[in-house]
Amino acid sequence: MTFPLNKEKQRSLAQNNAMHLYFEQVAEAMQDAGYDIKQIIPNNIEIPVTHQFIKSVWQNIGKEMFLKNHTAEFTKEEVGQVELVFSRWLATFGITIPFPSYDNEDIQTDE
Repeated sequence: MTFPLNKEKQRSLAQNNAMHLYFEQVAEAMQDAGYDIKQIIPNNIEIPVTHQFIKSVWQNIGKEMFLKNHTAEFTKEEVGQVELVFSRWLATFGITIPFPSYDNEDIQTDE
């Protein structure tokens, strides 16, 4: 018999969908505000802010906070904690986007 190492519930499919919707919304807002990756992470090449880049930032926050490399490893509580840190970081660029709620029609809640 095997026992799970982490007794906390893994993030839900709805949370996963909300995270990816949020990443897309943040990337679009940062692009619309004129930011590129060079302004966020100094670089000599202008690179647009993308969904994958935003996901990478999110993952890096989770890695630093919880030593987890993938969003699939986050518990439901950890998703909320990462979102708070991420939102504070995002606000430093003058951008605030509320994390999608389960009531949002764009998020599928099938689990």
